[in-house]
Amino acid sequence: MQAHWVILPSSTFYDRVDEACAILYNTDNGLFMVSTNKSFIRLIDRLREPKNMGSVAFDDKEIADFSSDFSEALNICVLKTVRTEDNTKPLILLPILNLQRDLDKGKNIDDRLFIMEKKLRFLTGVNIWMSSSTYDNSDKKKVAYRNSYYKDVCSPVYDNQPLKDMVESGLLIKILDELRLSGVARVNLIIGSSFLAQTSPDKFAHILNKYPFSFTISCFYEDYAAIESHLKGVVINNLDYRVYLDKYNLYDGNVVFKELYSDKASFLYLVSDESEVENQEIENLELVPIWATDNIDFFERNVMLTIEDLQNTVLSHQKIFRNMKLNANFFGVLDIDYSGKISPHGSESVLGNLKDGCTLLQAVCKELKENHTWRLTRNLTSCCSCPFKYICPPISVYELKENLTSVCKIRKSLENGKK
Repeated sequence: MQAHWVILPSSTFYDRVDEACAILYNTDNGLFMVSTNKSFIRLIDRLREPKNMGSVAFDDKEIADFSSDFSEALNICVLKTVRTEDNTKPLILLPILNLQRDLDKGKNIDDRLFIMEKKLRFLTGVNIWMSSSTYDNSDKKKVAYRNSYYKDVCSPVYDNQPLKDMVESGLLIKILDELRLSGVARVNLIIGSSFLAQTSPDKFAHILNKYPFSFTISCFYEDYAAIESHLKGVVINNLDYRVYLDKYNLYDGNVVFKELYSDKASFLYLVSDESEVENQEIENLELVPIWATDNIDFFERNVMLTIEDLQNTVLSHQKIFRNMKLNANFFGVLDIDYSGKISPHGSESVLGNLKDGCTLLQAVCKELKENHTWRLTRNLTSCCSCPFKYICPPISVYELKENLTSVCKIRKSLENGKK
């Protein structure tokens, strides 16, 4: 005698928002469906029960209450049906998120941290503001504009405060010494114009060449040639440049972008409006959107995702599970400014100061405990009631600066009953 079974394939990710809303996502092809049928959702919950091992017997009468959702699920292969001889039950091994040292387990996070070994290995990236850029009164408009986004993209900051840079203060050596025990492979050194007057190129090169890291120097376009010339007489192993341009690099409305090319430099054009790229030759530039407080329309047109964008992306279970537990935009990255303050990337919160004896390990432990950005998932925000919260990319720095929920295109589509 044949038995008829419905099975939940191991390629299906399922998340129930509540008893009347759930998403099923096919990690093989990126197709998905959102169901608001309670009877259908109860079927999926049954399939997920450990005792059922991903399959339950059924007949056509049982699906009458949710035949439309059931048919859609079969069409996109988030459910399947099979017939077996002698009533043999199919067994499906469903993927589960199993973190042995999950910080969210248990009541005492200090206890969870205590059993985690080599915590500094969680540190995989570091942005170091080596020095500031100086300015005069005629640059105030440009300074205000650039200082509004410098933490977002890790570009130089403008500040006339007379502070020693990282080399002369000894902070750079302190940082690099401790990074030896971390998971960092590349160190981002953000350099402003004051670096040229304060730093000996020989001393700088000697320090960098002592360590087994690759280095990136991030600077503005107007400082790039001077910094490269300043370091021309020394050899620094594994060094490249990240060069930023914005609308203040447009001379008479133009800059010859096609001439910007170097095998050891990448050029990024920071854009806050479409007018800044119109009629420009930008084939050698990476365009990076920046939030400028008054350009929400620009973001809505060019940055914010739609349902169609999600349909054009295929996520593995691994990436979805990652979105459930941490923020890949920020996790493992620390920002350190030239005064010694340490912050988790994407946050203005201060974890400590190198000048006060704070170590990178202490900063890592504090961020793992306090969770300013590293483990800030959409489930901890107003996105918690959205079925796409783990399918959408992690929270971005723009969303931390401004509440963009009200203009979320995906939320609007759901509210309008579209798919």
